This record gives sequence, C-alpha cells and structure tokens, in this order.
Amino acid sequence: MKTIDYSYFIEKYIAGEMEQTEKIWFEKELEGNESLQKDLLLRRKADVILERHDIVSLRNKLVSIEKARKDEMVKNEKLRSPRFRYAAIFTGLIIIGSIVILSYRTESPAEIYKKYYHVYDNPGYSRSAEANYNEAIDYFNKGEFRKALEGFQAYLKNRPESSQIEFLSGVSKMEIRSFPDAELSFKKVINKKINSYTADANWYLAMCYIATEDKVMARYQLRNIVKSESIYENKAKKILRHL
Repeated sequence: MKTIDYSYFIEKYIAGEMEQTEKIWFEKELEGNESLQKDLLLRRKADVILERHDIVSLRNKLVSIEKARKDEMVKNEKLRSPRFRYAAIFTGLIIIGSIVILSYRTESPAEIYKKYYHVYDNPGYSRSAEANYNEAIDYFNKGEFRKALEGFQAYLKNRPESSQIEFLSGVSKMEIRSFPDAELSFKKVINKKINSYTADANWYLAMCYIATEDKVMARYQLRNIVKSESIYENKAKKILRHL
C-alpha cells in the first residue's frame, strides 16, 4: 500500500492555501494520526524559531547601531544634540524590540489555563423544563458540579438531543477535572447541527486540550476557532502567540 507524503499538504495547510474540500480531507487525516500531528507540530515550531531568529537579528543590528553611535561620540565631541537624539531613538527601538519579544513569550499550558479558563456563566432556569433540569441548574450555579452532573446525565437519558445540557455536562466534568469525559461532551455538541452552544463547545474543548497539555490538538482547535470568527476569536489568537 502506497504511503502518502503529507509534506506538500502540511505546507499548504499552514499557509492557508487549501480549498475547502482539500482542507476537510486533511483535517480528517489529522485526526487520530499521531505521526502526522507530530509532523505538523514540528513544522509550526520551525516557523516560530524562524520568527524568533528574525527578532534576535533585529536586536543584534540595534546593538551594532549603538556601538557605531558610541564610536561616533568619541570622534565628534562637539555634536552633543545629535547624540542625544540617537540615544533616544536607540532606546525607543530597544523598547519596541523588547515588547515584540515579550509578545511572543512562550507560556506553559498551566499558565494559559489559569489565565483564560472561566466556568460558564450562570445558565438560567426554565419554567417548562422537568424538575431535575432546574435542580441541576441550581447545583451548577452553586458550584456543586458533581451533583449538577448527576442531574444533567439523568436529564440527557430522556432528552439526549439537548445541546445545552450536553454542554453544561462538559463544563461540570471540567470542574471536577474529568477532562477526557468533558472532551466527549463538547465533541457531541460540536457534531450536532450548528446551535447556540457550538462556539462555546469549541472554546471549552480547546481549554480541555490545554489542561491536558495536548499542545498539538490545542493549536489545531484554536486555529479552528480563529477561522470560525466566533466570539472567542481574539482570545484564541492571543493564546496561539504564547502556546
């Protein structure tokens, strides 16, 4: 059986040059293919290294400029005003360079999770819902997530189509640190037709990957969020700069 050489497709995928059908095929190939995921991660790391190399080159050039400025000061003692201008310009460039470097500083998954993860905010009650629905919501709002999860699971036995309760089950599982089970809940929501919890499920799934330090899947999921242009797009972009 002929082995597929994915290198060409990896380059097209990272560059964002794939047609939609080709992209769907590649992302399906990516799922469950650890070797392909590692190749994609290595290629992206190479891009990061090259970006940082450019930053280091900039700093080296700035140092060379400062050395030339000091040499010029020794030769031209009478040119005081220009010297101060050069010093100010150089200082500004150093500050800008430092800001650029800090903006790309790598953070650990634990740091990112602590900064960006927040429990889903206060879901409301329903007058028409079954009794165990509102009881589970009440436990959720009180932070009693194990009891909330029991109620949600009981509700899902009769209403498995509920995207809201499946999503809240996932959040409850995250709160009790059951991340693999939470991932399954969020994927169920995502795999349903587009609903009001699709964007939230995608975001919390990314948080699951970060919590379990699965950087490959976290980056993959965050890039999907950016492409979807959801309310979490800007947060996803910020995390991708540091992950």
